[in-house]
Amino acid sequence: MISRQISRHAAMAIVLAVSLPVSAQTISDLKLTINPSGHVPLAAQLTFSTDKPALATLHIDDGNKTVIVTPKDEYATEHDLMVLGLRPGRTNSLRVTVKDRAGSEATSDILEIETDPIPDDFPPFDLKISRSRKMEPGYTLVPLFRWAGAGPDENFGLVVALDAHAEIVWYYLTDHPIGDLIPTGHGTFTYQISRNGRMAEIDMLGNTLREWHTTGVPKEVSEDSIPVDTDLFHHDHQVLENGNFLMLSTEVRNFEDYHSSETEPDSPREPSQVIGDVIVEFKPDGTKVREYKIFDILDPYRIGYGSLGTGFYAQAYKDVLEKPAKDWAHTNSIFYDAADDAVVLSSYNQDVVYKIDLKSGELVWLMGTHEDWDEPWQKYLLTPVGEDFLWNSHQHSAKITPHGTLIMFDNGTIRARPGEPKLKAEESWSRAVEFEIDEETREVRQVWSYGGPKDEIFFSPFISEVDWLPVKENILITDGGRRRSKEGEISGDIFGGHHFARILEVTHESPAEKVFEVVIDDPAMGWAVYRSERVPSLYP
Repeated sequence: MISRQISRHAAMAIVLAVSLPVSAQTISDLKLTINPSGHVPLAAQLTFSTDKPALATLHIDDGNKTVIVTPKDEYATEHDLMVLGLRPGRTNSLRVTVKDRAGSEATSDILEIETDPIPDDFPPFDLKISRSRKMEPGYTLVPLFRWAGAGPDENFGLVVALDAHAEIVWYYLTDHPIGDLIPTGHGTFTYQISRNGRMAEIDMLGNTLREWHTTGVPKEVSEDSIPVDTDLFHHDHQVLENGNFLMLSTEVRNFEDYHSSETEPDSPREPSQVIGDVIVEFKPDGTKVREYKIFDILDPYRIGYGSLGTGFYAQAYKDVLEKPAKDWAHTNSIFYDAADDAVVLSSYNQDVVYKIDLKSGELVWLMGTHEDWDEPWQKYLLTPVGEDFLWNSHQHSAKITPHGTLIMFDNGTIRARPGEPKLKAEESWSRAVEFEIDEETREVRQVWSYGGPKDEIFFSPFISEVDWLPVKENILITDGGRRRSKEGEISGDIFGGHHFARILEVTHESPAEKVFEVVIDDPAMGWAVYRSERVPSLYP
């Protein structure tokens, strides 16, 4: 077999003409382009022709492991395939085998692809535990914020794919922060570009396929970006089965007599501009289908710790508002429940998870502490039943599981109402937690949790996520907002000190078993992880 070596540098290509007379099938015009977009150094594009329609299978060998994959389940004479999962800093051998419907086969020469090692300024992925037989199969996609001063580096974005041993097998590197990364189900991903009201769709070769932007807040956009008539994309979105997008947006309202203090609730009221969340559904062409304004659904005068903060949206609205507006609810996740055309949302500053019926636009239930809810909202509050129940506090990532239960990452930040003493960081802890809700009786029962005194103490005061994994029914936990003070102590200060993160997978048992754990802790640079995803394959 002939061995050909391909340069490891970005966007390099080679063309081979292969003719195998011993077979009735032939491969010709073989072309391999490494990193075709310039964003994915561990990926390549392979094109070639066959004289008869054939299925193509790739054999990728990194010297330690051979992966055999059929990227497309279709017979063709013109083939355009992704080559994914190349290992960094080594020679990867690639060959392609084709087989037509009559059983005739042909095999290409071996192409040797030398890849660069992982860049020195990447974060370390320190593997602590990997029990691969008990893990959900697949790869963990981890978008990373590089923390610079008071926030993420606005000129840096990185997504890595880790295998079960926490080795990077794919990464996407760009010049803007990457928020939530959502698989579309078609071999592509959509993600929000930090907090500036933009969204992009990319494929695994790093090509940007489509972009969208909001029109309510000025920003620089690409020429082909699709406008959406709303203020701002933020935090989370869902890709619906019909191809539409369900997004979190915002609006600003003026209040003449709004709260002026979180520590003294009876302090004098004052005129204020306040930001409220908006649910927007729009088509891929940008056409808005429906929207729901949370100011009209929840009590706009109920506040929690953080509701009077002005920092999160200040930069996005700087060209619209004379001074920063207050962040009333800070809804940070949206989950679409197709069973009854409803959404479940998480409000960080209100310490509440809530469900809205999209057919009627009405509230279904409220899950959180019962303090400070006036009529008519009191009737929607869920009543806790059973032992070991603890309300959620400043939570993230509320989702419905395939069994109809509710899971979330309970950050455990503050655990107090305005006017009450905040829980100190050294006394705080986070958890992944699952609840069972009876919508008929409006009762809620805690049925599973991981984190806290019974398991292990960890505390992420912001961001973070939990995912239900469908094959093993394990729980993937993004413990993504860990903080240390300059003195090395646990800290609840989101903006100061040192940021680090952890991804772990635990079994859905009591007590749970930890089957995967990787720590991202770089003494030279802070790193945070908003969310992570386990995907069954790098290929569609």
